[in-house]
Amino acid sequence: MALERISLCEGDSSDPINLFRLGLSLTDSTGQGTEDVWDIDPDTAEIQVSEYLEHLTDDFCLGLESKVLSEGERLIQTRMEIILFVVLAKVKMSIHPNGTGVPWRFDMSANDVPCWVSPYDLTVEQIYGKGDYGRKGHRNWQTRVDYVLRYGGLVDLHTNLVVLKRRTGEPDGGWGALAVLAAIHHKRKKAGIRGDIYGICTNSYQWIFFHVDKNGLYSRLFLEWTEDQKEIIRHLCRIIRQATNLAREVGGFDDVKPVAETQSDEMDDRL
Repeated sequence: MALERISLCEGDSSDPINLFRLGLSLTDSTGQGTEDVWDIDPDTAEIQVSEYLEHLTDDFCLGLESKVLSEGERLIQTRMEIILFVVLAKVKMSIHPNGTGVPWRFDMSANDVPCWVSPYDLTVEQIYGKGDYGRKGHRNWQTRVDYVLRYGGLVDLHTNLVVLKRRTGEPDGGWGALAVLAAIHHKRKKAGIRGDIYGICTNSYQWIFFHVDKNGLYSRLFLEWTEDQKEIIRHLCRIIRQATNLAREVGGFDDVKPVAETQSDEMDDRL
């Protein structure tokens, strides 16, 4: 039987967000001394990436300008892909996995470098709390995540970053991203995986970063691309580098099927 699909990208006041009863499985870390996770020292290499991206996104925006086509979501999607994939590429080129001094792109044996999976259909679990009188257990749903940073064989478990795309510039606290993080944190905890995980909700201009630690404490960081471009890139670079270390711990992508094939097999199992 196919799982019922829901969208967690529809804004804070949507029914699916309310359905997930946020806060039952994660705790706000404000005032608990965990906010220093967002403190990062500047890096000259990342500043160079920022300057490169600024010119690249400007050129793409110019190419997308049209009197007969709406920029809207089309422009958001293009900007997001440029930013996410260029930053990943720059981190890849800075990694020397074998200690040989040979950049990653010239070392075809490297299989421990993370990759973006886009999009990905994630099974999420609604957890009932004390306020849900008469209800027990959980209910499974399926939601589409725009980007998952994958570092190993099990996509739902071997990730430390998920990204949800905001379709508009309307105010949004990004709670849909936190709902996804809560689901992944719960899965990882059941599988005995303890570690930090990040989430991003963005329309490529406004960026909301979430961090969930191994104990289920979360914090948020609000950034604007026009004002905080370098800081956004620094956070992305750090998260990708952390994923690289995690990939080496779990064995990378040895004997891993492509995502499309994996999800097809899962669908066959449910029929």
